[in-house]
Amino acid sequence: MREIPLTRRLYDLLFAMKQEKGSVFTFRDEPLTEIKRAWKAAVRRGKLRPFRFHDLRHTANTRLTLAGVMQEVRRELMGHTLGKSRDVNDRYTSIQLPEKRDAIRKLEVWYDAQIAELAQTETAPAETPEPQPTAQP
Repeated sequence: MREIPLTRRLYDLLFAMKQEKGSVFTFRDEPLTEIKRAWKAAVRRGKLRPFRFHDLRHTANTRLTLAGVMQEVRRELMGHTLGKSRDVNDRYTSIQLPEKRDAIRKLEVWYDAQIAELAQTETAPAETPEPQPTAQP
């Protein structure tokens, strides 16, 4: 078993979909059982450029890195194992739920900053180039 804290946005989204019984993720009132097929169809219907469901793991790890989350915590959140290549630090480092929650909070702060920066650049007035002098014959 692995505990992975949710961001506030994801928690709110899932809470809004809460039902008394049955599956949350459905298509035509049937539970999704084939993730690959459902993913490909969703990407196609959303008119997105093709990408694999697994690519989301890469994105998540990159964003956690940009948010300043330590490698050991990222590894635990992603469910990566080191197998025989474990070093002393990995053997004696124990990542618990509070560290995971802190990582998710850092991710939310990073995300909010990205959205604010994007909004600022979209509302900034476009710079007009200086008129260039023209040569007179």
